[in-house]
Amino acid sequence: MPNIFRKRSISALPLGKLICYRVHPHNLVGKDCKNGVCTVVIAPETMRAQFQNLGIQCVKKRDIESSLRQRENIKVDPFRQGYSHRSQPTSIDLNAVRLCFQTYLEEDGKFIIPLRAVVSDVIYDKKAMADLCIVQLCSCVAKEDVEIHFYEEDLQGNRVWQAKADFQPSQVHKQTAISFKVPPYRTLDVSEPVRVYVQLYRPSDRLTSEPRPFEYLPLDSARTQ
Repeated sequence: MPNIFRKRSISALPLGKLICYRVHPHNLVGKDCKNGVCTVVIAPETMRAQFQNLGIQCVKKRDIESSLRQRENIKVDPFRQGYSHRSQPTSIDLNAVRLCFQTYLEEDGKFIIPLRAVVSDVIYDKKAMADLCIVQLCSCVAKEDVEIHFYEEDLQGNRVWQAKADFQPSQVHKQTAISFKVPPYRTLDVSEPVRVYVQLYRPSDRLTSEPRPFEYLPLDSARTQ
């Protein structure tokens, strides 16, 4: 178990959104960043590292080749995909990246032994993505015969919690839209987002719409947004 006690660093850099994980031309910027890559030393006492005030600096199409060439010169390519894409700028989505994190063990005073890299979900540029999402649960609702149910399931698909949204028949607009209050989750003591489902329910015949995912966020995250 000698690696447990070895000093190590962790680097972060942007990759493309495709599963081939090619290096992306955008740059990470922040306190510990250089040439678009951020590196911090992991504290041996806690084995934790934190990237502070990390940002993504977008490059323009005309700068794609030079940015990737700079990354190639410092030999950054965690998944060994090469840099042939620098001559094909139209194949690179400048509105989406993933973040790659890779740890390096120290040897002879340098962090040169790479461990397996991990990759984040896709991060999209909000300026290029619409903030408005319209979901149609059904084509027509009767204001006196509709309920909105929020519910949670366990891993076996059993409902472990359910609550109704609060609204009045007058809040059903032209049989196509409903303004309502989301019911509180069963507990306020949550530290991570909680995935539940929302669906329409018709009491007269007990029919339901297709469920749609919905997330309850911790109180702290709501205060900081």
